Amino acid sequence: MENGDIMVSIRCIAYNQEQYIRDTLEGFVMQVANFNFEVIVHDDASTDNTANIIREYAEKYPKIIKPILETENQYSKHDGSLNRIMTSATRGKYVALCEGDDYWIDPFKLQKQVDFLESHPEYSMCCTNAVIQSPQGELEWTRFEEDCDISIDKMVRGGGSLIMTCTEVYKKEVLELYGSLDFCMKCMIGDYCMQILSSLEGKVRYMHEKTAVYRYQSVGSWTMKSETEKVVEQVSGWKSQIVMLKGFDNFSKGKYHLTFYETQVALVDWLCRTHINDWERIVDGMKDIVRLPLTCRFNYFCKKNEYVRLYWLCDLVAIIRYKSVKLLKLVKLYSFFIKNK
Repeated sequence: MENGDIMVSIRCIAYNQEQYIRDTLEGFVMQVANFNFEVIVHDDASTDNTANIIREYAEKYPKIIKPILETENQYSKHDGSLNRIMTSATRGKYVALCEGDDYWIDPFKLQKQVDFLESHPEYSMCCTNAVIQSPQGELEWTRFEEDCDISIDKMVRGGGSLIMTCTEVYKKEVLELYGSLDFCMKCMIGDYCMQILSSLEGKVRYMHEKTAVYRYQSVGSWTMKSETEKVVEQVSGWKSQIVMLKGFDNFSKGKYHLTFYETQVALVDWLCRTHINDWERIVDGMKDIVRLPLTCRFNYFCKKNEYVRLYWLCDLVAIIRYKSVKLLKLVKLYSFFIKNK
Protein backbone atom coordinates (compact mmCIF):
# COMPACT_ATOMS: atom_id res chain seq x y z
CA MET A 1 0.00 0.00 0.00
CA GLU A 2 1.11 3.59 -0.65
CA ASN A 3 1.92 5.91 2.25
CA GLY A 4 -1.37 7.80 2.04
CA ASP A 5 -3.60 4.73 1.80
CA ILE A 6 -5.86 3.68 4.65
CA MET A 7 -5.19 0.18 5.94
CA VAL A 8 -8.05 -0.01 8.48
CA SER A 9 -11.40 1.76 8.70
CA ILE A 10 -12.87 1.62 12.20
CA ARG A 11 -16.66 1.76 12.12
CA CYS A 12 -18.33 3.15 15.22
CA ILE A 13 -22.08 3.66 15.58
CA ALA A 14 -23.27 5.81 18.48
CA TYR A 15 -26.67 6.86 19.80
CA ASN A 16 -27.27 8.65 23.12
CA GLN A 17 -24.01 7.38 24.60
CA GLU A 18 -22.52 10.55 26.07
CA GLN A 19 -21.49 8.61 29.20
CA TYR A 20 -19.29 6.22 27.23
CA ILE A 21 -18.25 7.74 23.90
CA ARG A 22 -15.08 9.36 25.28
CA ASP A 23 -13.73 5.97 26.38
CA THR A 24 -14.56 4.58 22.93
CA LEU A 25 -12.81 7.38 21.05
CA GLU A 26 -9.79 7.29 23.37
CA GLY A 27 -9.42 3.57 22.61
CA PHE A 28 -9.17 4.47 18.91
CA VAL A 29 -6.73 7.37 19.04
CA MET A 30 -4.36 5.50 21.39
CA GLN A 31 -3.72 2.82 18.76
CA VAL A 32 -0.06 2.41 17.84
CA ALA A 33 0.36 1.14 14.27
CA ASN A 34 2.81 1.32 11.37
CA PHE A 35 -0.06 1.99 8.96
CA ASN A 36 -2.77 4.60 8.47
CA PHE A 37 -6.22 4.10 9.94
CA GLU A 38 -9.41 6.13 10.13
CA VAL A 39 -12.39 6.21 12.48
CA ILE A 40 -15.79 6.59 10.85
CA VAL A 41 -17.94 7.52 13.83
CA HIS A 42 -21.65 7.77 13.06
CA ASP A 43 -23.97 9.57 15.46
CA ASP A 44 -27.51 8.46 14.67
CA ALA A 45 -29.28 11.72 15.63
CA SER A 46 -28.59 11.48 19.37
CA THR A 47 -30.69 13.67 21.65
CA ASP A 48 -27.95 14.04 24.28
CA ASN A 49 -24.38 15.41 24.11
CA THR A 50 -22.89 12.52 22.09
CA ALA A 51 -22.58 14.47 18.83
CA ASN A 52 -20.79 17.39 20.53
CA ILE A 53 -18.21 15.04 22.06
CA ILE A 54 -17.61 13.50 18.62
CA ARG A 55 -17.11 17.00 17.16
CA GLU A 56 -14.59 17.74 19.89
CA TYR A 57 -12.50 14.68 18.98
CA ALA A 58 -12.83 15.36 15.25
CA GLU A 59 -11.33 18.83 15.78
CA LYS A 60 -8.53 17.42 17.96
CA TYR A 61 -7.72 14.46 15.67
CA PRO A 62 -8.82 15.58 12.16
CA LYS A 63 -6.66 12.99 10.36
CA ILE A 64 -8.20 10.10 12.29
CA ILE A 65 -11.76 10.93 13.37
CA LYS A 66 -14.20 11.24 10.44
CA PRO A 67 -17.65 12.09 11.86
CA ILE A 68 -21.04 11.48 10.28
CA LEU A 69 -23.63 13.38 12.28
CA GLU A 70 -27.22 12.57 11.36
CA THR A 71 -30.28 14.76 11.89
CA GLU A 72 -32.62 11.79 11.30
CA ASN A 73 -32.27 8.36 12.92
CA GLN A 74 -31.22 5.79 10.31
CA TYR A 75 -31.26 2.56 12.33
CA SER A 76 -35.00 2.74 12.98
CA LYS A 77 -35.68 2.64 9.22
CA HIS A 78 -34.44 -0.97 8.91
CA ASP A 79 -33.90 -0.42 5.18
CA GLY A 80 -30.12 -0.77 5.00
CA SER A 81 -29.54 2.99 4.84
CA LEU A 82 -27.25 2.98 7.87
CA ASN A 83 -24.98 0.34 6.34
CA ARG A 84 -24.94 2.12 2.96
CA ILE A 85 -23.93 5.41 4.58
CA MET A 86 -21.13 3.78 6.57
CA THR A 87 -19.89 1.64 3.67
CA SER A 88 -19.69 4.59 1.27
CA ALA A 89 -17.31 6.28 3.73
CA THR A 90 -15.17 3.18 4.33
CA ARG A 91 -11.79 3.33 2.57
CA GLY A 92 -9.67 0.77 4.40
CA LYS A 93 -8.43 -2.61 3.21
CA TYR A 94 -9.74 -3.97 6.51
CA VAL A 95 -12.69 -3.00 8.68
CA ALA A 96 -12.75 -2.94 12.50
CA LEU A 97 -15.90 -2.59 14.62
CA CYS A 98 -16.62 -0.99 17.98
CA GLU A 99 -19.90 0.57 19.04
CA GLY A 100 -20.18 3.77 21.05
CA ASP A 101 -20.57 2.12 24.46
CA ASP A 102 -17.68 -0.37 24.12
CA TYR A 103 -13.95 0.42 24.08
CA TRP A 104 -10.48 -0.97 23.36
CA ILE A 105 -7.86 -1.52 26.06
CA ASP A 106 -4.88 -2.74 24.01
CA PRO A 107 -2.97 0.03 22.14
CA PHE A 108 -1.55 -2.60 19.75
CA LYS A 109 -4.89 -4.28 19.00
CA LEU A 110 -5.10 -3.22 15.35
CA GLN A 111 -1.40 -3.86 14.69
CA LYS A 112 -1.59 -7.45 15.97
CA GLN A 113 -4.73 -8.32 14.01
CA VAL A 114 -3.62 -6.66 10.77
CA ASP A 115 -0.20 -8.33 10.99
CA PHE A 116 -1.95 -11.70 11.22
CA LEU A 117 -4.33 -11.03 8.33
CA GLU A 118 -1.56 -9.65 6.12
CA SER A 119 0.58 -12.74 6.67
CA HIS A 120 -2.37 -15.15 6.31
CA PRO A 121 -4.40 -14.07 3.24
CA GLU A 122 -6.62 -17.15 3.49
CA TYR A 123 -8.24 -15.63 6.59
CA SER A 124 -11.13 -13.18 6.21
CA MET A 125 -11.55 -12.22 9.89
CA CYS A 126 -9.53 -11.97 13.08
CA CYS A 127 -11.15 -11.54 16.50
CA THR A 128 -9.96 -11.64 20.11
CA ASN A 129 -11.00 -12.29 23.68
CA ALA A 130 -12.73 -9.49 25.59
CA VAL A 131 -13.83 -8.36 29.03
CA ILE A 132 -17.52 -7.97 29.92
CA GLN A 133 -18.19 -4.96 32.13
CA SER A 134 -21.50 -4.78 33.99
CA PRO A 135 -22.84 -3.06 37.13
CA GLN A 136 -22.05 -6.30 38.99
CA GLY A 137 -18.37 -6.26 38.00
CA GLU A 138 -16.09 -7.58 35.26
CA LEU A 139 -15.66 -11.06 33.83
CA GLU A 140 -13.67 -12.55 30.97
CA TRP A 141 -15.50 -13.53 27.79
CA THR A 142 -14.08 -17.02 27.49
CA ARG A 143 -15.55 -19.24 24.76
CA PHE A 144 -12.16 -20.66 23.80
CA GLU A 145 -9.11 -21.52 25.92
CA GLU A 146 -6.39 -20.59 23.42
CA ASP A 147 -5.69 -19.17 19.97
CA CYS A 148 -7.66 -21.17 17.41
CA ASP A 149 -9.65 -21.15 14.18
CA ILE A 150 -13.44 -20.88 14.41
CA SER A 151 -15.30 -23.27 12.11
CA ILE A 152 -18.41 -22.31 10.15
CA ASP A 153 -20.40 -24.84 12.21
CA LYS A 154 -19.40 -23.21 15.51
CA MET A 155 -19.97 -19.72 14.16
CA VAL A 156 -23.50 -20.47 12.93
CA ARG A 157 -24.54 -22.39 16.04
CA GLY A 158 -23.04 -19.64 18.20
CA GLY A 159 -25.98 -17.43 17.29
CA GLY A 160 -23.95 -14.23 17.08
CA SER A 161 -22.67 -14.41 20.66
CA LEU A 162 -19.66 -16.63 20.05
CA ILE A 163 -17.35 -13.63 19.61
CA MET A 164 -17.57 -9.98 20.62
CA THR A 165 -18.26 -7.53 17.80
CA CYS A 166 -15.92 -4.93 19.33
CA THR A 167 -12.96 -7.26 18.73
CA GLU A 168 -13.53 -8.02 15.03
CA VAL A 169 -11.31 -7.01 12.11
CA TYR A 170 -12.27 -8.35 8.68
CA LYS A 171 -11.58 -7.79 4.98
CA LYS A 172 -13.47 -5.01 3.25
CA GLU A 173 -14.50 -7.47 0.52
CA VAL A 174 -16.70 -9.22 3.09
CA LEU A 175 -18.43 -5.92 3.87
CA GLU A 176 -19.03 -5.24 0.17
CA LEU A 177 -20.49 -8.72 -0.33
CA TYR A 178 -22.68 -8.21 2.75
CA GLY A 179 -24.19 -5.10 1.15
CA SER A 180 -25.06 -7.00 -2.02
CA LEU A 181 -27.05 -9.75 -0.27
CA ASP A 182 -30.69 -8.82 0.31
CA PHE A 183 -31.21 -11.29 3.17
CA CYS A 184 -28.23 -9.74 4.98
CA MET A 185 -29.50 -6.19 4.57
CA LYS A 186 -32.90 -7.15 5.97
CA CYS A 187 -31.50 -9.05 8.96
CA MET A 188 -31.88 -7.11 12.22
CA ILE A 189 -28.78 -8.77 13.71
CA GLY A 190 -26.09 -7.59 11.31
CA ASP A 191 -23.14 -8.64 13.52
CA TYR A 192 -24.16 -12.30 13.36
CA CYS A 193 -24.68 -12.06 9.63
CA MET A 194 -21.19 -10.61 9.12
CA GLN A 195 -19.63 -13.36 11.24
CA ILE A 196 -21.25 -16.10 9.15
CA LEU A 197 -20.31 -14.41 5.88
CA SER A 198 -16.68 -14.06 7.01
CA SER A 199 -16.65 -17.79 7.87
CA LEU A 200 -17.96 -18.67 4.41
CA GLU A 201 -15.54 -16.39 2.57
CA GLY A 202 -12.39 -17.54 4.38
CA LYS A 203 -11.03 -18.69 7.71
CA VAL A 204 -11.69 -16.91 11.01
CA ARG A 205 -8.92 -16.61 13.61
CA TYR A 206 -9.48 -16.14 17.33
CA MET A 207 -6.73 -14.63 19.54
CA HIS A 208 -7.08 -15.38 23.22
CA GLU A 209 -5.63 -12.12 24.54
CA LYS A 210 -8.09 -9.50 25.79
CA THR A 211 -8.13 -6.33 23.67
CA ALA A 212 -11.55 -4.78 24.31
CA VAL A 213 -14.34 -4.20 26.83
CA TYR A 214 -18.00 -4.92 26.11
CA ARG A 215 -20.38 -2.98 28.34
CA TYR A 216 -23.33 -5.09 29.48
CA GLN A 217 -26.46 -3.22 30.64
CA SER A 218 -25.10 0.16 29.62
CA VAL A 219 -27.60 3.00 29.20
CA GLY A 220 -29.22 2.81 25.77
CA SER A 221 -28.01 -0.74 25.06
CA TRP A 222 -30.26 -3.69 24.20
CA THR A 223 -29.53 -5.36 27.55
CA MET A 224 -31.18 -2.46 29.40
CA LYS A 225 -34.49 -2.59 27.53
CA SER A 226 -37.65 -3.76 29.30
CA GLU A 227 -38.72 -7.39 29.02
CA THR A 228 -41.69 -6.35 26.85
CA GLU A 229 -39.40 -4.47 24.45
CA LYS A 230 -37.04 -7.44 24.34
CA VAL A 231 -39.85 -9.91 23.51
CA VAL A 232 -41.11 -7.72 20.65
CA GLU A 233 -37.59 -7.35 19.24
CA GLN A 234 -36.80 -11.03 19.77
CA VAL A 235 -39.80 -12.25 17.77
CA SER A 236 -39.17 -9.88 14.82
CA GLY A 237 -35.41 -10.30 15.13
CA TRP A 238 -35.57 -14.09 15.15
CA LYS A 239 -37.82 -14.09 12.08
CA SER A 240 -35.32 -11.97 10.15
CA GLN A 241 -32.53 -14.18 11.47
CA ILE A 242 -34.22 -17.35 10.23
CA VAL A 243 -34.70 -15.77 6.80
CA MET A 244 -31.00 -14.87 6.88
CA LEU A 245 -29.98 -18.45 7.79
CA LYS A 246 -32.09 -19.83 4.94
CA GLY A 247 -30.46 -17.27 2.65
CA PHE A 248 -26.99 -18.43 3.66
CA ASP A 249 -28.04 -22.04 3.16
CA ASN A 250 -28.90 -21.20 -0.45
CA PHE A 251 -25.83 -18.96 -0.83
CA SER A 252 -23.54 -21.83 0.19
CA LYS A 253 -25.49 -24.20 -2.11
CA GLY A 254 -26.54 -26.50 0.71
CA LYS A 255 -22.99 -27.36 1.76
CA TYR A 256 -23.84 -26.69 5.42
CA HIS A 257 -27.56 -27.42 5.21
CA LEU A 258 -27.83 -29.43 8.44
CA THR A 259 -26.01 -26.72 10.41
CA PHE A 260 -28.25 -23.95 9.09
CA TYR A 261 -31.47 -25.95 9.48
CA GLU A 262 -30.75 -27.14 13.03
CA THR A 263 -29.85 -23.58 14.02
CA GLN A 264 -33.18 -22.33 12.69
CA VAL A 265 -35.01 -24.96 14.73
CA ALA A 266 -32.93 -24.12 17.80
CA LEU A 267 -33.85 -20.44 17.53
CA VAL A 268 -37.59 -21.12 17.44
CA ASP A 269 -37.15 -23.79 20.12
CA TRP A 270 -35.47 -21.26 22.44
CA LEU A 271 -38.13 -18.64 21.76
CA CYS A 272 -40.93 -21.10 22.51
CA ARG A 273 -39.27 -22.35 25.69
CA THR A 274 -38.75 -18.77 26.88
CA HIS A 275 -42.38 -17.84 26.21
CA ILE A 276 -44.03 -21.22 26.74
CA ASN A 277 -47.57 -19.81 27.09
CA ASP A 278 -47.33 -18.29 23.61
CA TRP A 279 -45.60 -21.20 21.87
CA GLU A 280 -48.54 -21.98 19.57
CA ARG A 281 -48.74 -18.37 18.38
CA ILE A 282 -44.97 -18.25 17.85
CA VAL A 283 -44.86 -21.53 15.90
CA ASP A 284 -47.87 -20.57 13.76
CA GLY A 285 -46.32 -17.17 13.04
CA MET A 286 -43.14 -18.81 11.79
CA LYS A 287 -44.49 -21.93 10.10
CA ASP A 288 -44.11 -20.32 6.68
CA ILE A 289 -40.41 -19.75 7.43
CA VAL A 290 -39.25 -22.88 9.26
CA ARG A 291 -41.04 -26.12 10.04
CA LEU A 292 -40.33 -27.45 13.52
CA PRO A 293 -39.91 -31.21 13.93
CA LEU A 294 -42.93 -32.96 15.45
CA THR A 295 -40.87 -33.81 18.55
CA CYS A 296 -40.44 -30.10 19.33
CA ARG A 297 -44.15 -29.36 18.95
CA PHE A 298 -45.07 -32.32 21.18
CA ASN A 299 -42.45 -31.15 23.68
CA TYR A 300 -44.08 -27.72 24.08
CA PHE A 301 -47.52 -29.28 24.44
CA CYS A 302 -46.29 -31.58 27.23
CA LYS A 303 -44.47 -28.81 29.06
CA LYS A 304 -47.38 -26.38 28.86
CA ASN A 305 -49.79 -28.99 30.20
CA GLU A 306 -47.30 -30.29 32.77
CA TYR A 307 -47.16 -33.79 31.33
CA VAL A 308 -43.70 -34.18 32.78
CA ARG A 309 -43.15 -37.83 31.89
CA LEU A 310 -44.11 -37.25 28.28
CA TYR A 311 -41.96 -34.13 28.23
CA TRP A 312 -38.82 -36.02 29.22
CA LEU A 313 -39.72 -38.88 26.88
CA CYS A 314 -39.92 -36.40 24.03
CA ASP A 315 -36.54 -34.94 24.96
CA LEU A 316 -35.11 -38.48 24.89
CA VAL A 317 -36.56 -39.04 21.40
CA ALA A 318 -35.03 -35.76 20.22
CA ILE A 319 -31.61 -36.75 21.59
CA ILE A 320 -31.78 -40.18 19.93
CA ARG A 321 -32.70 -38.53 16.62
CA TYR A 322 -29.77 -36.09 16.90
CA LYS A 323 -27.29 -38.86 17.75
CA SER A 324 -28.62 -40.99 14.88
CA VAL A 325 -27.88 -38.20 12.39
CA LYS A 326 -24.33 -37.93 13.76
CA LEU A 327 -23.87 -41.72 13.58
CA LEU A 328 -25.13 -41.78 9.99
CA LYS A 329 -22.55 -39.15 9.06
CA LEU A 330 -19.75 -41.26 10.54
CA VAL A 331 -20.96 -44.37 8.70
CA LYS A 332 -21.02 -42.49 5.39
CA LEU A 333 -17.54 -41.10 6.05
CA TYR A 334 -16.21 -44.57 6.91
CA SER A 335 -17.76 -46.03 3.75
CA PHE A 336 -16.16 -43.29 1.67
CA PHE A 337 -12.68 -44.07 3.03
CA ILE A 338 -13.14 -47.83 2.53
CA LYS A 339 -14.14 -47.31 -1.12
CA ASN A 340 -11.21 -45.00 -1.81
CA LYS A 341 -8.62 -46.96 0.14
